[in-house]
Amino acid sequence: MPERTGTERRSAPRGTRERRRPPRLRHHGLRVAVLLAASVLVYLLFPGAQGPGVTALERGVVAPRDVVAQFPFDVLKSDEELRREREEAARGVPPVHDFAPGAADSVVAGLEGFFGALEAALSAAPPEDAAQAVRGVLQAHRVPATLGAVEVLADPARRQALRAAARAAVDEHFPAGVAAASPGRAGISAVRVRGIPGGERLVSADSLLTADQFFRLAAERLPPDAG
Repeated sequence: MPERTGTERRSAPRGTRERRRPPRLRHHGLRVAVLLAASVLVYLLFPGAQGPGVTALERGVVAPRDVVAQFPFDVLKSDEELRREREEAARGVPPVHDFAPGAADSVVAGLEGFFGALEAALSAAPPEDAAQAVRGVLQAHRVPATLGAVEVLADPARRQALRAAARAAVDEHFPAGVAAASPGRAGISAVRVRGIPGGERLVSADSLLTADQFFRLAAERLPPDAG
């Protein structure tokens, strides 16, 4: 009888191999079921991640539209922390100013109307009633009728000096723009100006001329004896 050398493999009977296949099929079927269940859970837990049009937002970028949570949640921060974060976010958004090219013409028209009304009232009133005529014009234009203002405007020379100084200040500074007030928030270094030639742009907050600064510049144009 010939001798057997090495390792001899014995194949199992055919019927035995067929009986061993079902466990392997059951193993792969279980893996598919787990994957399907995981996919369903991801869809149920994160429905927005499966749909198109999801906007990815980075830190510091302003969202193009309002982002509203689809479920309520608690913000675990104190009122002081929330206030501080709101202030930091506000400092990151520069104030917006709209440039009005026709503002200078409107101010000039207002000045001429005011001083024209003064001249007409003083011409119609007797000299002893000049102060009362000035008060009437000031009240009609909603200007405080202080004793100093009445005295200056009742005097022809000082009235003309004030009129010339105001008109020169408007002609020089208003075409570049005068803001009604300063940005009003600490830490603001720039403002966004719209409607100017060349398109919208950021400018330094310090370069913005405010109404208070304009009034001081106009007062510097008055002669020393103008009051």
